[in-house]
Amino acid sequence: MELPNLYTPAQVADYLHVSRGTIYSMLSRGQMESMKVGRSRRFTEQQIRDYLDSNRANGRVEMVQLSHNKKLLPSQKKEIDLA
Repeated sequence: MELPNLYTPAQVADYLHVSRGTIYSMLSRGQMESMKVGRSRRFTEQQIRDYLDSNRANGRVEMVQLSHNKKLLPSQKKEIDLA
């Protein structure tokens, strides 16, 4: 049996380019799932993918071109690879 990689709230925040506080806010609003290991929160890759998939379906996740702070045209948008 292969065990999933576990990620800290800080790692997820860094990946999503949000603050750690935003991650905890999303957890308290039920927008993301996580697990508790002792007193710490941890995320599996699948939980992160589920969050991105559910928000992509709702139109809340949008790719932006960070270097120019301009939104990409639909033809320029790309999928995010978690690997």
